[in-house]
Amino acid sequence: MKKILVKGAELEGHFKERRKELATSRVRLRHLYAHQQSLREAERTSVAREIHDNLGQVLTALKMDLSWIAANLPEDNGGLKEKVKADVGHVDKAIQAVKRVCTELRPVILDDLGLGATIEWQADEFQKRTGIKCEVEVNPEDIAVDAELGTSLFRIFQEALTNVLRHAKATKVKASLMRKSSGIMLAIADDGIGITEDQLSKPNSFGLMGMRERVHLWGGKVTIRGVKNKGTTMEVVIPVTTRQRF
Repeated sequence: MKKILVKGAELEGHFKERRKELATSRVRLRHLYAHQQSLREAERTSVAREIHDNLGQVLTALKMDLSWIAANLPEDNGGLKEKVKADVGHVDKAIQAVKRVCTELRPVILDDLGLGATIEWQADEFQKRTGIKCEVEVNPEDIAVDAELGTSLFRIFQEALTNVLRHAKATKVKASLMRKSSGIMLAIADDGIGITEDQLSKPNSFGLMGMRERVHLWGGKVTIRGVKNKGTTMEVVIPVTTRQRF
């Protein structure tokens, strides 16, 4: 009996040590994830700036030159003027594509006007692109958050809209960004088919995993509920006491 008790104590000590190592490993992984996210956002910002400042300016100059050529060609040019005008149109489309890519990499509005305005802008763009009605409420309208937290919440909102488009079969989305006594709350609800428990627990649901991890880094909580044929609701709450990522 004594040997059994000793062996049991040894096993308990072993399990405690393994649990401690596992907890330490999880903390390290979360710190690594946070570092990778910071690097990714910095790289996105850098690439967007390079594309805008270099390729964007070159295309703008090319458009101006082509427009000048078209305006100064003689009338009897064998259709050359129309060809140049068509090329101006192609360059203009390229300029718009560059703007779109830069915006997707890092919306300037996020740095200039803040999270609330960016959420409203993204919802409007989503509605224009997909035809899915998207309503947003921001309260207070000038809600202010830490820059990195704002980026995290914006990326969560983007991923939520992507999930709506890919899986929900929804016709309408309602979103809200509010400051409450419990913290900053971001909520997104759709009227689609409703996410299932199996979908929520899938190990390859990387979009959901990414959102949960972003929220956890700020000590927050994310709740996702689905009701069959009535839609899905996601609520993210970040504590007001948050000062740095965990």
